[in-house]
Amino acid sequence: MRRISAIIAIISIYCLPSPAQEAKAWEEIYSCLAYTDDIDADSWEAAFETLSTLALSPQNINEATLSDLTEIPFITEKQGEEILRYRRMYGDIVSLAELSLIPSLDSPRQRILQMLFFAAPSEKKNELESLLPDSTMKALRDSIRGSYEAKGRGGRKVSEKHSLFFSIGIPTYKREGYRDSTYLGKPYSHTLRYTFNSSHLQAALTAAQDAGEEFFSGANRKGWDFYTGYVRLKNYGCLKNAVFGHFQVSMGMGLVMNNYWRLSRSSLLSSNPKALTAVRGHSSRQSSNYLQGAAATLAFPLGSKECQLVVTPFFAIQQVDAIITPSGTIQSIQTTGYHRTPTEVSRRNSSSQTVVGGSLGLSSKAFSVSCNIVHAIYPDSLTPKKSELYRYYYPSGKSFTTMSLAYSFKNKQWNFCGETALSKAAEKPKPANANLSSASSGSNGERGITIATANSLRYSINSHWKAFMLYRYYSYSFSSPFANSFGDMSNAQNESGLYLGTSTTAIPRLTLSAYVDAAYHPWARYRYKTPSRSFDANLLASYHRGSLSAIMRYRYREQQQTASASFFPAFNTVNGASQHNLSMTLKYSNGRWSASSQTQCAVVPQQKGYSDSVSSVSNDNTPISVSNHGNSVGFATLLGGGYSERNIAVWLSAAYFNTPNYDSRLYLTDRALSFGQLSSMVYDHGFRAALLVEYSPLERVKASASCSSLHYFSKSTISSGPQLINSSSQTDIRLQISYSF
Repeated sequence: MRRISAIIAIISIYCLPSPAQEAKAWEEIYSCLAYTDDIDADSWEAAFETLSTLALSPQNINEATLSDLTEIPFITEKQGEEILRYRRMYGDIVSLAELSLIPSLDSPRQRILQMLFFAAPSEKKNELESLLPDSTMKALRDSIRGSYEAKGRGGRKVSEKHSLFFSIGIPTYKREGYRDSTYLGKPYSHTLRYTFNSSHLQAALTAAQDAGEEFFSGANRKGWDFYTGYVRLKNYGCLKNAVFGHFQVSMGMGLVMNNYWRLSRSSLLSSNPKALTAVRGHSSRQSSNYLQGAAATLAFPLGSKECQLVVTPFFAIQQVDAIITPSGTIQSIQTTGYHRTPTEVSRRNSSSQTVVGGSLGLSSKAFSVSCNIVHAIYPDSLTPKKSELYRYYYPSGKSFTTMSLAYSFKNKQWNFCGETALSKAAEKPKPANANLSSASSGSNGERGITIATANSLRYSINSHWKAFMLYRYYSYSFSSPFANSFGDMSNAQNESGLYLGTSTTAIPRLTLSAYVDAAYHPWARYRYKTPSRSFDANLLASYHRGSLSAIMRYRYREQQQTASASFFPAFNTVNGASQHNLSMTLKYSNGRWSASSQTQCAVVPQQKGYSDSVSSVSNDNTPISVSNHGNSVGFATLLGGGYSERNIAVWLSAAYFNTPNYDSRLYLTDRALSFGQLSSMVYDHGFRAALLVEYSPLERVKASASCSSLHYFSKSTISSGPQLINSSSQTDIRLQISYSF
């Protein structure tokens, strides 16, 4: 009875949003989460692409599995388990408004789920019947034929199986690379996407073209420069997931393999690392974060439904862009995906890689453990340039094998998760012309076994207070080509650190969070040829009441050259770089009207003994004194407002920024079209304006357009080299259209 009363009360408040309102809500949700969670640029793009792709083909939440829920960025395993527990207790979810009854789901995550799922009666039979071959084949045939249509109330169709999406970017200026024919193609970028989604079968295909690349000519006679896609089967008895084509794999904490998005410092407060291996299809424009082949996840019950043996094998073979040396070895693998110039085209598919791996895991309600292994083979040896100290332990050789043990234990209050990995130590070049006695040991060129480990502990003090700790140790010689884990450097190398964070909702409508992260780097890294340490502290307050929301944040970051392994910051005596950031965001939404403001300030104290160039060191490996400058203070402010009717939405924003140099650069978060860029970096002195319009002339069709203009007051040209614009302004237009059927 309590549930029925709550549903009636919620439905009386909520109403089904129009397409224009959905688009507006989506951008507000992601903008807020990305700003507060502070994910890095690559992860930001990956997460946004994933969410935008999933939003094209919503799923029935009453048929979603735990893996379906946890593969969504910003949704934790605990939150997924609570949704499934709610379904078991009360039956099918009648309205997505019921998500507000699940305590762990805050308002932004409720709205994310509302954009990715719909609520309809589940047509699944009991589990024993679903294992029968006839039932399975019938479900597969029905999925392919499209005979299954999820119906909402009143018979209204609430999910479309197929969707088509086209986007094109049109610049109103001309870069130098097109004037002197450095770029081979036209200055337009465009993307074509197709997705298919049903209860057991998913498919996606994306064709993408970057500006400057040839189209149906030259090196791209077959059309677009980049194609990606996959076919995915899920939930067929013991076969929980199978992906053919392009896919992504994340194992444990990412020490062995993770080509998906990784956790950042702020997102650790709301997202738990996972022990089991996850496989996802890849259909984004990113051309370097996927494997090509096949992967599957099989789960076998052991005595009870909650205890399972999970097996995840995968195999991939694909061509890669690379710089090949005169001797035929691979100097470096290129990950930009650009093929605009003859040089970039010559590197296209110039080498290949074969990756074989898998995991064997045991999963239950209280614990999970998995053994992981990845073996990569290249036709020619990797021989990266090691003339700089920070490159000394870059992976080199023809084959690489990395293995790990990932584990997690949890109860109502505690959640412990970690991974420990082993690999062959990266080979040090001969002779070594450096003296980093605190890190180096053994003779030059010696190979052995090296270790990396990351372990986290989350403690829920009560329903309002949570604390989190993560310790990592990554050997400077740890060599894992596909590692992408938490830390200062994503490659899980040359770092030991401790992260402490806490969050509370004890005060009504107010969320407070804070973290401190300190790391020590015993070997040289980019911009530092001596041992160094880093320090990052963050305070954040988020307030929501009715139509008003506010976020205030302070962050201090420090990079310090030091021979000491101490984690403590130096503050005013920094022999490196430091920065203070203060930002505040206000948002107001009332019916059809909405508005937001964002103000940021960066203070970069005077730097000592620090240089942007890694070559600015003396023969005895001590930093050469560089010219110091005074404190740099930069600020930026952004104002935006919008109006939405049932089928149309309009958003207009303007930003002003003034920073003395690149060190005091700032990142502004604004609304964007689907698959667009929400964050933009600004520095120098200038002004930016943007206009977004979204219109749905028909129920299944949505057209969108954006126009953004950037103007600098302090310079007459923008960028350099082939990207040079001989003007102080640049204006970009982007058009999109989507159709669901």
